[in-house]
Amino acid sequence: MTAAVLAICLGSCAREKPVARVAGREITPAEFRERFEDYLFTTGDKDNILVREKIVNNMINEIAITADDHAQGFDADSAYQAQMRQVTSQALLDAYGKRITVDTIRVSEPELWNEFRASRSKISARFLYAKTEAAARALKDRLEHGGTFTALAKEVFTDPRLASSGGSLGYFDPGDVEQAFEDAAWRLPLGALSDPVRLREGWAIIRVDDRMEVPLASELDYAAAKPKLEKAIRERKILGLLAGATDSIAHDLDPQFNERAVDLVLTHWSAITGEDAAGISHEEARAVPADLRDTVLVRFRNATWTIGEFVRRSDDLSTRFRRRVHAAEDVREVVVGLATREVLLASAAGAGLERSEGVRRQITGHRDLYLLRRWEQSVVDTVTASMVPADSVDAYYAQNRDLFSYPPELDVAEILVRYPREADSLAHLIRLGADFAALARSNTVRPWGVAHGGDLGYAPRSRYGILADTLFRARTGAVIGPLAVGPFRAIFRILGRKEGRLRTLEEAREDIINVILPRLKKRTYEEALMRLRNRSVVSIDLEALGNVVIPRN
Repeated sequence: MTAAVLAICLGSCAREKPVARVAGREITPAEFRERFEDYLFTTGDKDNILVREKIVNNMINEIAITADDHAQGFDADSAYQAQMRQVTSQALLDAYGKRITVDTIRVSEPELWNEFRASRSKISARFLYAKTEAAARALKDRLEHGGTFTALAKEVFTDPRLASSGGSLGYFDPGDVEQAFEDAAWRLPLGALSDPVRLREGWAIIRVDDRMEVPLASELDYAAAKPKLEKAIRERKILGLLAGATDSIAHDLDPQFNERAVDLVLTHWSAITGEDAAGISHEEARAVPADLRDTVLVRFRNATWTIGEFVRRSDDLSTRFRRRVHAAEDVREVVVGLATREVLLASAAGAGLERSEGVRRQITGHRDLYLLRRWEQSVVDTVTASMVPADSVDAYYAQNRDLFSYPPELDVAEILVRYPREADSLAHLIRLGADFAALARSNTVRPWGVAHGGDLGYAPRSRYGILADTLFRARTGAVIGPLAVGPFRAIFRILGRKEGRLRTLEEAREDIINVILPRLKKRTYEEALMRLRNRSVVSIDLEALGNVVIPRN
């Protein structure tokens, strides 16, 4: 009986009518169901025939666009091939990362309890920032040999608050700072210095000054927090396992660099990757000469890369990594990262992950999205600012003239200092006739003020925040303060003012074009899509569409 029922079900499913046809391609109920379920889950919309029609029309558009992509060769040229290499590699890396992390992780009750305690704690810490790991290690060495956060913070920070507070962040809660910073701070004993901590941008040396634990809450609070706590622990463990795996591979590679070749790669970074290396202009950067391409860049335990071989591999670098290169140390990090990536990809291929359903779905999804965006870009790129009709600009200005005005502005000079007594003394000197600009150059903690005699330049009300009313009410030449500005004290002098006025059409033209142009691009895209649909034979079976069964959760 079971076999018979199954056979009937399979036979019935096989005979389901397609919900739509476009350019000889059918959209099956199963395809629509999968897309529609994802849509309902993501948006929370209610199921009805109008929403179903919207989704099936989107699917029809995608099929028509994909067919046109193929006709134009977008799915076969070098740009597509490069994109697919990146997509395929990332899908394999994601699958392999999941295999060695997510599938092996367990979270214990003691770990959850400790995480709960941590989530109810505050840490007071200070740090010093460096652009490179080597610079961070140098800062730690200076601290260990008598240097102080108070002195070094003035060297490494341009932010007046951090520079004047010795890099102190005060007390912060979990989630207030980068995860890497928080993890390092939580592990540190009070008063100890961290090793260099890798941030999203740059490095940090951290010292924890204090920990304060909020009294523990009830078991009910703990139970309510457990799902979020477990997620945080899992994410941290995943990052730790991945970092451990990549560090182990990097160690096994045993890279030995040719420092001259590293400097050559840095010099030619713009030509190699299309991104500027620090201090190297496009004019100065030249393509790596042919005779240098065979120069050995690095020797690994089982391989040797020349500069040319690195250049070929550099296509796999993400934009984020390309822009992180500012020094020779960054070049070495990128090279080792690419080599580590190759080892991970080989491990993923050896595990047969390219045949897994998850990898295939990820590749297909990213491929389809790439082709859809590329088609859209090919259409909207045909629309330029010069195509915005002059009469449209004139009409928009006439209807929205009040949107295009210059607001009133003040030119204010400022002396920003740390202590109230210091501010009072300076204010007294100014009222006795002392030169405001000279005092600003010698006393203000704001670097701009030191260079410009305190003159902040003309700015609208929005620049001055809660001080705007006080400053804008003052007459030109007036001295105001000292006033509290965050943890500082400030004295101001009003140097000049500009009354607000309406902008002329010519003054507003560029801004108006920037408003109209996206609308023109959108209309051009919609018209191109409609022409594409009209060239295809499209039909929607509303009865079949309405009969698709969507399971209720």
